[in-house]
Amino acid sequence: MNALRYSLKQLLTAHRDRKFVVPNYQREYEWETPSEGKGEVGQFWDDIWHNCWKAGRKHFLGVILVDQRGVDSEVVDGQQRVTTMFLLVLALRDLLKSRSLSVFNPERWLKCAPGTALRLVLQDGPCQDVALINALYAETSSQLDPILLSESKVIRAYRYFKTELESHPEAESDLTEFLDRTFDKVEVLLLSVEPDDRPAAIFETLNSRGRRVSPTDLVRNLFNFVRDVDSKAVELARQVWSYVSKLFDEDDLKHFLSVFVLRDGNQTPGGGLYEELRFEFVQAQESRALVSWLKAFERSALNYQRILEPGESSAIDRLLLELKQLSVPSLAPLLLVALDCVDETDRLEQILMTLCSLVVRTAVVYERPATKFQQLAVEAGNCFDPMHKVNRADAHQKLEQLLREFWIQDDRFADRFALRPLFGPGVHMRRLRYYLQELETFYSANASSDLRFNTDNSSIDHVMPDTLSEIWRRDLAEENPDQLHLQHESLGDTIGNLTVLLIPDNSKVKNLPFPEKKQVYLHPEEALPKLGLRRRHPIPACALNEYFRNREKWAFADILERGRALATIAVSIWKAGIDIQ
Repeated sequence: MNALRYSLKQLLTAHRDRKFVVPNYQREYEWETPSEGKGEVGQFWDDIWHNCWKAGRKHFLGVILVDQRGVDSEVVDGQQRVTTMFLLVLALRDLLKSRSLSVFNPERWLKCAPGTALRLVLQDGPCQDVALINALYAETSSQLDPILLSESKVIRAYRYFKTELESHPEAESDLTEFLDRTFDKVEVLLLSVEPDDRPAAIFETLNSRGRRVSPTDLVRNLFNFVRDVDSKAVELARQVWSYVSKLFDEDDLKHFLSVFVLRDGNQTPGGGLYEELRFEFVQAQESRALVSWLKAFERSALNYQRILEPGESSAIDRLLLELKQLSVPSLAPLLLVALDCVDETDRLEQILMTLCSLVVRTAVVYERPATKFQQLAVEAGNCFDPMHKVNRADAHQKLEQLLREFWIQDDRFADRFALRPLFGPGVHMRRLRYYLQELETFYSANASSDLRFNTDNSSIDHVMPDTLSEIWRRDLAEENPDQLHLQHESLGDTIGNLTVLLIPDNSKVKNLPFPEKKQVYLHPEEALPKLGLRRRHPIPACALNEYFRNREKWAFADILERGRALATIAVSIWKAGIDIQ
């Protein structure tokens, strides 16, 4: 590896026949101005302004790693700084032109000696950074879509520099002096890859101290600096990463990588996300199976995208949507490997149906279901163990046997579904909405899409209020006054006392006496306007609420009776798709 210290002026004037190429596997331009958040662009300017211009000191900008083994200089590390440097030069050039100041023109720094194209070649992707920076260079950015210009970090950084340059140097001659002095005092260390160097290893070493890059960046580096005897694998690795990284935003990409490395239920000793994936990657290389591994990685990414955003076009997608509603992220590795390894659609549907029912039963029965979900995911991964190529037929049988071992019997589930408090914040509320939605679907096979319960069109109502009025206290105390407080506390949040109002705010309804609530449940279009409530769209009453039609009062015995009735239905809804015996 060759290391040379350059000032920015030297960097831009040396090797003018070479372009700085930011390859398509790199991230888009992400630095922000002070008004946007992190403010890296502002920090870049402040360093130059205060250190180099005001104090006259040299300023070290950092290390830039380039691979110069080809015709151009491929930027391995430092692309944000390189792009920002070019944006500052563009802003300087345009300001000098606007003031007709030609003492020094930085135009020659921006283009290659043999031609007229911009020396900086950015990635070509959905962010359109390449088109924007080329338009700035050609002075045609005013012809582009104003919305695109306002949303681009490239344009914001350029405009930020233009504004600062217009307001800081006091005279036109200061601009030339500013450019000359600062670009002579800002220094970088340029590391050039030599024939026998490994860019990936250098990249890791550079980022092992100070502000570490993210595991996702290290994984990207792993894919794009492959050294393999199979040239097809080298090219495929870059293509696969480019494709996969465009499927997700940054957070979802990191989550996918985390799920992917956990799909076999095992972890390498002391391994984090990057170490785990690198272990698999290297193992595939050593066994001459990198191409097949890369294809499996891409297939898993597509399956994870399906897990995140399932449609409703098939039974599989509908089950994935139900599992998403149940909010069990720890089971994502299990879903990933099931989608990848279970080829028969009917069998996959049976497994997912069983898994969905098992999630509901586990969430209802156990006080800490997350522990059981984590255990299930790990043991399911061991069934498949994709790195060791376990026979798929054996894996299916092992997974189905595991689901049987974790299965919760009907009596136990029905008892807890009827008596356990299900109302609560966060994930409890999301699951409760799902339970009520499925019960509604059972009661009304022809339920319209308008009856999909969400926070915008519905609220969960306690039939017996969580805070008792005098009327409610009087009516409830008729049966057993000594147990009023205890029974109200133990039964209030159970499924027998919970129903759905198709209005987002139930505050004017929740404390009404039961006869008035009953009218709201059964005849919402007539009853709600009397309370000063209106709905955005006319929606019929929930089929769930038909239960209250023949009830003249609502007591603790009624809550228990309705809870047992709903529990019996729950057993029939969340049943096994495989033979559970």
